[in-house]
Amino acid sequence: MVSKLRWKIALVLAVIVMSSVWAWYPPLADRVGVSAPRFLMQKRLALGLDLKGGVQFQLRVNVDEALRASAGVTRDEIVEQAKQAVDRRINELGVVEPLIVVQGANRDELLVQLPGFADVTRARNVLGTTALLEWKLVDAGPASTREALLANGAVPSGKEIAETAPGHGAGGETKLYYRLASAVEVSGRDIRRAHATQDANSMPAVGFSLTPEGGRRFADLTSKNTGSQLAIVLDGRIQSAPVIENPITGGEGVIQGSFTPREANDLALVLRSGALPVSMTYLGGEYVGPTLGLNAIRGGVAASLMGLLLVAVFMVVYYRRAGVMPCSRSSRTWRSFSARLY
Repeated sequence: MVSKLRWKIALVLAVIVMSSVWAWYPPLADRVGVSAPRFLMQKRLALGLDLKGGVQFQLRVNVDEALRASAGVTRDEIVEQAKQAVDRRINELGVVEPLIVVQGANRDELLVQLPGFADVTRARNVLGTTALLEWKLVDAGPASTREALLANGAVPSGKEIAETAPGHGAGGETKLYYRLASAVEVSGRDIRRAHATQDANSMPAVGFSLTPEGGRRFADLTSKNTGSQLAIVLDGRIQSAPVIENPITGGEGVIQGSFTPREANDLALVLRSGALPVSMTYLGGEYVGPTLGLNAIRGGVAASLMGLLLVAVFMVVYYRRAGVMPCSRSSRTWRSFSARLY
C-alpha cells in the first residue's frame, strides 16, 4: 500500500516538473538570454503586439513598375516575391514570430508587425530599402551640376548620370554628379557574404565577399581598368567612387562611405538578405504598446475577483460560520495577486 502511494506521488511530481519546464523554460530562456532546445522554442506561445508591443507599418508594392520592367510575371508573383524578401530581412533582424499579411483592394499592400521591436525608423529603413547595389565604371566627373556632364545637351548613349548620396559629397554636404557607364559590371546579386567592418581610417564600412563567378568578373574588371574610377551605386546613388589602384583578384572588398555604425550594420544586413525584387512605398507606421493585452488581462482578473466574491457570499450564506475561514484565506491570496499585477 505504501509502495503504491510512493509511486503515485513520484508520478504526480514528475508530471508537475515536466509541465513546468515545458511552460516556463522558453520565456525564462528569452529573458536571461540563454539558448533553449528547438522543440521547446517551437511550442512556446507566440505573443503578438497586443501582449508584447512592437512596430506595425504598411508598405505598398509598386507592382505596375515591376510589370513594365519584367514580362511574363503576374501581380501575385511580384507581391509574393516582395513578401519573401521582407521576411528574409526580418529574420536577419532577429525578430521572433513576425506577421506579414497581404491586404488592400488591389492585394498589393503588406501589413508588417514586429512584436518586441521598438525602433520604427530603423524598421522602415531596413525593410523598405530596395538595396540594389551596383558597381559601374566612371566616365566623367565629379561635377557640381548635372548639366556639366551633358554632351550637346543630352546624356551620351550608353551612359547615365548619378548623384552622390547625402553626406558623401565633398565636405560631407555638397552634392556631386558623375557620368557612369550604364552597363552593370558587378551587382549585389554576386555578393556571398557581407558584414560591418572598418576601413583603413577606422571609419565604419561594409566588407563583402563575392561568389566565384562574381569574383572572376570583378578581377577581370579591375585588371582591365586599373587607374580608372569605379563607382559603388546603392539604389541609384553613388556611395563612393574610388580609383582602381591594383587588380582585385581575391573576390573581397570594402564599401566605404560616411556610414554610422548602425548604417553599416543595416547595409550589411540588407545585402546578406538580398535586394528587393521591386521598390515599395512606405504608407505609415507606428509603435503599438501592449495596452490591449494588458487591459484584457486586467478584465479577466476583475471578472475572477467578482466570481470569487459571489462564491464567497454564497458560502457564507449557505454554510454560515463553516464557510467564513476558507473565504478569508482565498480573499487574502487574490488581494496579493492583484496587487502584484496592478
